[in-house]
Amino acid sequence: MEVVDEVYMMFSSVAEENLGNIVKLGTPLPDQIRIAIYQQCLSGVAFIHQQGVMHRDLKPANIGLLSVDPPQAILLDFGVATRESESNNHYAGTIPHTQEHCHP
Repeated sequence: MEVVDEVYMMFSSVAEENLGNIVKLGTPLPDQIRIAIYQQCLSGVAFIHQQGVMHRDLKPANIGLLSVDPPQAILLDFGVATRESESNNHYAGTIPHTQEHCHP
C-alpha cells in the first residue's frame, strides 16, 4: 500500500462568479457588501491557516461568489497550496504565484 502525502479540498458547489470578473467589469458594489466579502475571505484564510494550509495564490479571480447580495464568498483554486511546514522549502524566486498579485 502506497501512502500519498497530498491534500484535497472538496466544495459542495462551485461559484458561478468570482471577484476578478466583477473587478474587470468595474461593477460597483456597496460598501457593506465589499466589507462582508472581505471579512469572509479573511475568515477563510484564518481557517485554512489553522489547518496548516497556505493558499499562496490569493487574488480576486480566486475568490468565488456563490451570491453577491447577500454576499457569500469562498476561496478557490488551491492548486499551488501547501502545508505550512513545507512552505519554507522554496528558494527565492521559485514560489508559485500570479505575478500581478505578488508582493514586490
